[in-house]
Amino acid sequence: MSIFLRSLTRTLARPAYTTCKPFPSQHFTGVLFAAARPTSFGTRGITTGHLRPLVQRETSLSQLIQDSIRYATHKSRRFRPVGRGSGGSGSSGYGNRGNSWRPSFQDRIPDNAIIWGILAVNGLVYLAWQRAIYDYKSLQDPTPYIWLRENFTTSAKNLREGRIWTLLTSAFSHEGAGHIFVNSLTFFFMAPPVLSALGKPAFFVLYLGGGLVSSLTSLWFNNVYKPKPNYSSHGASGAMYAVISFLACAAPRATFQLYGIIPVPAWLCVSGLFLYDVYSSINDKQEGTDTAGHVGGVLGGICYFLARRFRIF
Repeated sequence: MSIFLRSLTRTLARPAYTTCKPFPSQHFTGVLFAAARPTSFGTRGITTGHLRPLVQRETSLSQLIQDSIRYATHKSRRFRPVGRGSGGSGSSGYGNRGNSWRPSFQDRIPDNAIIWGILAVNGLVYLAWQRAIYDYKSLQDPTPYIWLRENFTTSAKNLREGRIWTLLTSAFSHEGAGHIFVNSLTFFFMAPPVLSALGKPAFFVLYLGGGLVSSLTSLWFNNVYKPKPNYSSHGASGAMYAVISFLACAAPRATFQLYGIIPVPAWLCVSGLFLYDVYSSINDKQEGTDTAGHVGGVLGGICYFLARRFRIF
């Protein structure tokens, strides 16, 4: 870990040349409104699942984070030519695959399709909530609202009755406009560099795993540690926090701009949010907000980073 952090520190000190991609400016924006200093990154012969070397390029912080995550978490070996000989007959110098690289099915799916797909699912569930609320208030029909509470919220009651899928479906569920707006904005700006760096399967493990850990933490805290009758929660905050904490672990010196104004190092921002949510959970300082779920999401992202960093899986 210390070797990785020293390498990342040296990289951050290099001069910047290019603008941030895939973002339109040199800043991350979001609820945390993460901004970051663009940085050049040199040659590193690391592959990510295929024999495809990375070439020298000048990049922004978005690419720096991607390369840093790869360097810290991927199990790939340093790229070097392999073959039956040293370039003799029948040897391409790169093994029996040659120097060609063919993308798999998942590689053909654009990253933007994943980002917008997750946002679309959240949006559809939100619209379902609005329709259910309308039916409940205007038509006196509670059936759709009850169905959503039984299938898209995390609660001890749902778990006891066998609806274990709610541990994940609740991470795509928002009832309030402000709630979905904040989470969607954070996801839109924070998730792309992590998705690009980890790849789609690993990103889904991080995102869904963060939501799962968040739900389990909320259930334990609100039913065992501080029992609250009929408590239920929903929202993508836990999954968002997992992505953000993973990002902060991979690039701790990146700058998050709180509300687009206050620059804060990523490690300090996530640490502060974590401590604040722990304090709020214990002292019930935020009624209507599942801060225990936030704590679980942060822990989920950190644990996933450490698992990848130390090659646990």
